[in-house]
Amino acid sequence: MNERDIEQELLEQLKKMGAGAAGKFQEIITTLAAEMQAENPDDTEMLFCGSDGNFVVKGLHYPEDLLGDPGPVVFPSSNPLVVLGAYSDEYIRERSDEIRNLFEEPEDRERAWEKFLNECAIQLAAAASELMTVTEEEFEKLLEENQ
Repeated sequence: MNERDIEQELLEQLKKMGAGAAGKFQEIITTLAAEMQAENPDDTEMLFCGSDGNFVVKGLHYPEDLLGDPGPVVFPSSNPLVVLGAYSDEYIRERSDEIRNLFEEPEDRERAWEKFLNECAIQLAAAASELMTVTEEEFEKLLEENQ
C-alpha cells in the first residue's frame, strides 16, 4: 500500500464518521502534531508519541528504581487529550534484547519493534482509562476550554 492509497483510505474512513467523531479525530491529530513538535530532539526519555485513536499517547522511559514498577506507570497530564506514561529502562532493554535475538533481518526487527511500541501505547491508554473519573460531559467541557 503506497502513501496515496493510505491517504485515500483515511479520507474514506473520515467520511464514514459522524460529525462529532470526525471533529474529535481532528482534535486528536492536531494535538498529536503539537506534542510531536514540542518534543526536544535531545530528549532522551522519550520512547514514543502516537495515538490510540482516542488520545495522544506519550511514552517515556526511566530507571525502574525511579518508577517503582516496570510499567506502565501513568502520570498526570495537563491536557485531557494526552495520556502520559512510562516504562522502565530495564523493561525496554529486555524487550529490545528479545527482539534482537528473535529476528535476524533488520526489517523483521523493525516490524517487531513497531508492534511492541504499539502494544505499549495501547497498554498506557488502557491504564489511563482505568484511572479516569471524568464524565463525558466534563470531558466535552474540558475540550471546549482547551480550544
